[in-house]
Amino acid sequence: MTSRNRKTALALIIVVIAAVLVYRIFFRGPMLMWDASPGATSYEVQIDGTLLGAFTDTQARLPRGFVTADHSVQVRACIGSACSPWQPLSSR
Repeated sequence: MTSRNRKTALALIIVVIAAVLVYRIFFRGPMLMWDASPGATSYEVQIDGTLLGAFTDTQARLPRGFVTADHSVQVRACIGSACSPWQPLSSR
């Protein structure tokens, strides 16, 4: 590989990394994360009293531009259809 080809390859790698970072920062919403609850099979997340959805993992991606500090975000653990009380989700 010539010096020019190495420089071109390096420049291309830098452009790809920059594009990924820009996408993650500006085009994806924040990630909510919470601690696992023993025995839980799913978790429900609500924002300002509206159900965002049910998740089997301990994280959920919010819509782009969403600022959690401006909203009431709550999560609860479920085993089948039985769910715990809603708990506020604090920022990490």
